[in-house]
Amino acid sequence: MGSSFWVAFSACSVTVRGLGFCRVLRMCRMVFYGGMNGKGEVLDEIYEFNFHTQSFELIEQKNKGPGARVSSSLVPLGDDAFLVFGGSDGKTLYNDLWVFFLRARRWERVRAFGDAPQPRWIQTASVIDGRMLVFGGQDAQNNFINDLVRLPSPLSHKPLRNNPVGPP
Repeated sequence: MGSSFWVAFSACSVTVRGLGFCRVLRMCRMVFYGGMNGKGEVLDEIYEFNFHTQSFELIEQKNKGPGARVSSSLVPLGDDAFLVFGGSDGKTLYNDLWVFFLRARRWERVRAFGDAPQPRWIQTASVIDGRMLVFGGQDAQNNFINDLVRLPSPLSHKPLRNNPVGPP
């Protein structure tokens, strides 16, 4: 196995500081959503980091989405969108699912069928074969959740208004 080196980027033209951000890679960019700043405020912002220009851009949100979240899960949905699952607004834990379309800069709530996983935060998620998998996390009493759940059908990167995610 060859050697690898860590590379530090000096891109801090926008202050994106805090914890609990969720992020996803797309092309030569990384998207960050939510998180908590140094004052303990939960954020409702989307930033995109461009590896070519080494700069952050605040992404406009043209409609209301899930709101401020910390420690939710973010996974890619095609080349133009990402899914957000769960997390906390600092008071409440969620088990909802949202999609954000980067070109349109719009949110849509995903209607998933079947038994939803329990509300949680600090979980991890991946997409395998177009299906979102969510593992673990913590519940409202800070108990560790030891389950692996899967969104029941393949996801589409098309708008979900007339195409709810449902049984196969």
